[in-house]
Amino acid sequence: YYTVSNDKTPFYFYKTPTDAKPIQLIVRYFLQGGLANYDNDRIRYRGQRSLLTITEDKGYVNQLFSIMGNCKKITPPMWELLTYRIYSLKKIMKAYNKCK
Repeated sequence: YYTVSNDKTPFYFYKTPTDAKPIQLIVRYFLQGGLANYDNDRIRYRGQRSLLTITEDKGYVNQLFSIMGNCKKITPPMWELLTYRIYSLKKIMKAYNKCK
């Protein structure tokens, strides 16, 4: 399942036959690096290492792997490269449908 919030944020859900309601695929974004590291260890975090990056916690991969992990058509690289985007999730679903 797929929906979009008022601010155009996408949300994806799945439902197995044993689930009463759809379950949201969990994704979390957080900031990593930056000035906090620089303040803690100035010598070590100069230049490129002081950059702030947005990091994605891919909880949705574990959720999908728990229900689709037995499908041999979904290769380990496909799981590694899975992103919280419609095209990436569709690719996994198409591979899973070939297992049935």
